[in-house]
Amino acid sequence: MSEIRAIISPLPHVRVKDGWAYIAGYTDPNFGAICRIMGRPELAQDPRFATTSARVKPEHEQLLREEIERWSVHLTSDEILEKIMADPGPGVVVFGRMESPMEVLSRENWWERGCFEKFSDPIYGELTLQMPVWRMTETPPRVRWACRPPGYHNGYVYQKYLGWGPSHLTALHARGIL
Repeated sequence: MSEIRAIISPLPHVRVKDGWAYIAGYTDPNFGAICRIMGRPELAQDPRFATTSARVKPEHEQLLREEIERWSVHLTSDEILEKIMADPGPGVVVFGRMESPMEVLSRENWWERGCFEKFSDPIYGELTLQMPVWRMTETPPRVRWACRPPGYHNGYVYQKYLGWGPSHLTALHARGIL
């Protein structure tokens, strides 16, 4: 389990003055960059946080989040990004503000790239769906239907897994069982 946890420490989502943001500096040099940018270079030497294996211990993860958030909640995401961009290194910090679904949907670039599309569905009405992310010349992404209604596949499931054919299903419907 620690192998998997090592990939996600420090915890990447932190509160900022204007919402939530993603911040990542997984390796020791990159974590050192976060500490330096925060004005807390001593955190990189703290035995609880000095190595990736120390940072991923459950008892240290929450403490690390609290340390980062003590700093981040007083700054907007733009202010933090400015600090990161001005840092000469070493180490790399990945950072970005988390947007609400409505903010994402209002970004023109996602619509221009075909990431979202509006559909009119006879059952569910007007829908906005995320389109497939792949882009292939000969086989462009498409959506055949927005969503099947509840129970749409029941006949197939009953036939395949229970061996019930159409006449058996009709009898069950007539008795009010289905």
